[in-house]
Amino acid sequence: MSSYGARYIWGRSAEMERELARSRAWALLREIEEMEFCHRPRAVIWKAAVHAHALAVLAQDRVAASNAAAIVARMKPPKTAAEQIAIHRKAIALLARSRRMR
Repeated sequence: MSSYGARYIWGRSAEMERELARSRAWALLREIEEMEFCHRPRAVIWKAAVHAHALAVLAQDRVAASNAAAIVARMKPPKTAAEQIAIHRKAIALLARSRRMR
């Protein structure tokens, strides 16, 4: 006879998954505050904020999601030169098209 007892393993419920995601989102937001205080690179903070936003949305936590979204918008990495040139060319094309329509 074995000395080990029977062990039952239950899967995580949806509510438990939401609580875990909520907890991880708030932990990331606290970590982001420390990153901002310690002047970590914007790209690192942005990446953590995107991750926190995704977790908050999964957890259906509107407060954490809006906080993370604000950080994402504030820490958004700058566009590359090629992206800026493409945006400029598109704006010029839109202006030219609107002038032709008048």
